[in-house]
Amino acid sequence: MPLSNLSIFSKDTDANEVVKGYEYQKLRTLETWLNNKVNMVDEVIYCEYEDDIFQRDIAAGSSKFTQLKLYGSKSFSFKSEEITKAIANFFMLFVNGEYSFDKVQFVFETNTSIAGKYGDNDAELLKEWFDNQDNIDAQLLQKCAEKVRTIVADYLKGEFPKIEKTQKSEVQSAMIDFNGLPPTVWEDFTKSIKWVFNDKSPNDAIETTVSSIKEFINALPFPSIEGKVDTVFTALYYEVSVKMFQNEPEDRCLTNQKIDSLILDLGDEADKQYNLAFEAWKGTPEIKYFNLAEFIEVLHSSNHCRQSPYLKEHSPLWLNLLDQYIQFEDTPDRYRQKAIYEFLWLSLRPEWLKEPVGSLVGLNHLIDKYFTDAVKFDDHEAIEDNFNLLRIIRASILMGKSDLPMEKTKNWLNEIGTTINKKIELVENPSEKCYWLELRTAYLSNPLDEHGKHFDTERIFQSYEEIIQLLPEAPLYNVTRLSDRLNQFIKIYIQVGANDNYVDSLEALADKLMPFVSTRNGNHKLAKTYVDRGVKYLHTTNPHHLAKALDYFHKAKDLWLQGETGEGYILSLLNISQLYS
Repeated sequence: MPLSNLSIFSKDTDANEVVKGYEYQKLRTLETWLNNKVNMVDEVIYCEYEDDIFQRDIAAGSSKFTQLKLYGSKSFSFKSEEITKAIANFFMLFVNGEYSFDKVQFVFETNTSIAGKYGDNDAELLKEWFDNQDNIDAQLLQKCAEKVRTIVADYLKGEFPKIEKTQKSEVQSAMIDFNGLPPTVWEDFTKSIKWVFNDKSPNDAIETTVSSIKEFINALPFPSIEGKVDTVFTALYYEVSVKMFQNEPEDRCLTNQKIDSLILDLGDEADKQYNLAFEAWKGTPEIKYFNLAEFIEVLHSSNHCRQSPYLKEHSPLWLNLLDQYIQFEDTPDRYRQKAIYEFLWLSLRPEWLKEPVGSLVGLNHLIDKYFTDAVKFDDHEAIEDNFNLLRIIRASILMGKSDLPMEKTKNWLNEIGTTINKKIELVENPSEKCYWLELRTAYLSNPLDEHGKHFDTERIFQSYEEIIQLLPEAPLYNVTRLSDRLNQFIKIYIQVGANDNYVDSLEALADKLMPFVSTRNGNHKLAKTYVDRGVKYLHTTNPHHLAKALDYFHKAKDLWLQGETGEGYILSLLNISQLYS
């Protein structure tokens, strides 16, 4: 006999109409939600569906239903209406066929306590059950199961006449099933019920919950939270409130991903843009064609994900999409290389001075394909990608995070070094040569074997000096990026206790770059001023005014013709083209 037949007696027990302490319920829901996120519990929380809080993990096959009560001084016994209604509702959920394969738990939670013995209220039995619920013996279990059966039977007697009018045969059949339930069913149901009597005042219960929520918020890994705990609290609390008023069960869900989304929207522009992309792509099971704009969005989002430790739970989505682009026949070779590059980085998720979170074990086929096809592209960006990827692969081998033979990487490393040196000899454009010289400094600064070869500092600084000599003639070389990298190198070398003379030499080099950085940043600010002045003349048909706008846009264009502000240069050209059109 299927237990689900008994669910015919279930009332519409949606907690919206009967819950007490409504705001407390929202706070406890938020606390549960944050607890799941911080402790990486992959559950879906339903607000006021089936019960006050319903937690379900379909993958693990578990369901937890919590009923909350907040009172000033009320205490509880088996005579309390709240207790009998809760047990009856729990039983209707227990026999619900939808949860028949789940490990089900029911929780009655209140801020108050158990009543004293009065008449036949059986408060002592409730107290004994509460005190021993984690290790209940057979005799006590039998007594509690019989009490529960009696409460449910009384509930069914009250419901029988109401339902019999319209569903007489079904009710009679269900009652036969109910009366035939063996003791083991009642014992299993009884063991699934947990009692929480916190014995606190309402104010203390609320303050404890609020304090717990703030602790969970501070434990979240998002950098945007710093100094914004109250803002995050408000955003998440509002989301819980909104969910409680939704009509459909699926619209009442709270997930860990939703916390990510809400907090990302409180972050910087990069987090906000990433969140838009994540929301757009998370429901995409299959890529059916290659679209460059979509591919670039996936690539940039994957990059942001792997550079942000707080987004590591999103990795499977981007790995799946990248893998589809890698396998897709219509993906151009250049972009397939980029997809493999990002896939390997995201699989490993390396962190500075820490063991990588992920692994490259089992990905040798992708590594081989990447470096086999690498010969097709010899621009400085491609070679820099090759070198950076090879560095993390070699490091992962040393840490046991890759099963690729180290010997195999040495040829690839030598090929990269040969390409860099040839390009420096052949390239005549000063801006491009600066990029190759910078690559050579990185190559020479990297240990070339697993035992750690010393840097060739003389050649490193010789290359840097060559860059400085070329800078006046290299407007398209991004000297600001080099300056930022040097400052980062200095910070890293100080952390690892590098030779002071080497650090001092880097500091001196950074000082030499500052005049160039200052000039170019000044050009950027001046170009923006010209654009602002030009924009003022756009909403006119006066030829003189249009000529002024055109003049300002041309001045901005010339100032933005440098490596740091290439996007501004392109936007200026677009502004000019719009005027001509």
